[in-house]
Amino acid sequence: MSSNKSRSSTSLLESDTRVLKKYFADDVRIVHGDGKLITKAEEIENFTSGASSSNPSRFVNKKYGDMAVADLLASVKHADHEKLVSGDVRNIRVWVKQKGNWKVVSFQITRAAPPSQ
Repeated sequence: MSSNKSRSSTSLLESDTRVLKKYFADDVRIVHGDGKLITKAEEIENFTSGASSSNPSRFVNKKYGDMAVADLLASVKHADHEKLVSGDVRNIRVWVKQKGNWKVVSFQITRAAPPSQ
């Protein structure tokens, strides 16, 4: 992955909506921590409206030919039906090179386990 891809990854992790529009595949599969499957448009609207925010703290990306898997730890806030949910989450994003461009085709969020004591 190029250095341009690395800069884009940082913007994507911070949920810059311009970057989400560019790098999420049109048919991306997004599964939130509550198990709800949402669309690209719904995810972008969550960040555009301010209902969601993300502050990444750890990012690991591994490339496998024309596929890459990104593992992210982040603190998030999400307002869902007047209820604010916040905390640390892990998410896995699967990137695939399509027609010479990298696209996120799958993205799943899971609540992070508390640190070991």
